[in-house]
Amino acid sequence: SGAGGGAGEIARATFNAATIGASQTVTIGAAGTANGGATGGNGGNSSVGALISANGGTGGSTIGATNFGSVAGGPGGSGGSGGTFASPGVPGTNAYGNPGASFAYSGAGGSSPYGSGGQGIDQAAVSLIGINLAGNNALGFGSGGGGGINGPSQLATFGGAGTAGYVLITEYIG
Repeated sequence: SGAGGGAGEIARATFNAATIGASQTVTIGAAGTANGGATGGNGGNSSVGALISANGGTGGSTIGATNFGSVAGGPGGSGGSGGTFASPGVPGTNAYGNPGASFAYSGAGGSSPYGSGGQGIDQAAVSLIGINLAGNNALGFGSGGGGGINGPSQLATFGGAGTAGYVLITEYIG
């Protein structure tokens, strides 16, 4: 079972024209990648020049196919710089697995104000043998992917992918 990935951090600021200057480079953080049988990829950081930045979320971890237990979801992004307001991203939810009792739950990805995290998977069956369910992708912007589930002796299953960051710039002319 895989845990959900964390959503990206949110940062806001107001800058005057003199601070911004003629132009700034805008960077949109890359989406966290879906990995099979390993921790998911981290989301990239979004920024507007050196004025403000918000960090992407962390990929979710996995539980071994024959292990009992749980693993925490990936933390939401935090620690960006600049701006007047910052809020950490929502973490992904935990994954649980108990092959002997034939149940496994993958974690949901953290959601952002601009998108929803990938759904987790609830798999209770007579046997987990032969189960191989890929995780659900996030939707919108800045959200984490959901974890996947596979049973014992199955090939690694990919979790869902996160989504790219988002930068919104509003210009006031007065």
